[in-house]
Amino acid sequence: MQPLGVCVIKEIAGIADSKLSYHLNQLQKVDMIEGDQQGNWIVYHLTPLVPHEREAADL
Repeated sequence: MQPLGVCVIKEIAGIADSKLSYHLNQLQKVDMIEGDQQGNWIVYHLTPLVPHEREAADL
């Protein structure tokens, strides 16, 4: 999956800015996504799962 900016994620998810911000923050806290500052934008991408996390995700 390619990295996405907040505007694209917001359009896809169809949720308010505050709710999106909250959920992106929660996903970053558990290392599921990372955000990279690119000028005025933050571009988010999924983080790779380590093998034991991949097994737990399949449960």
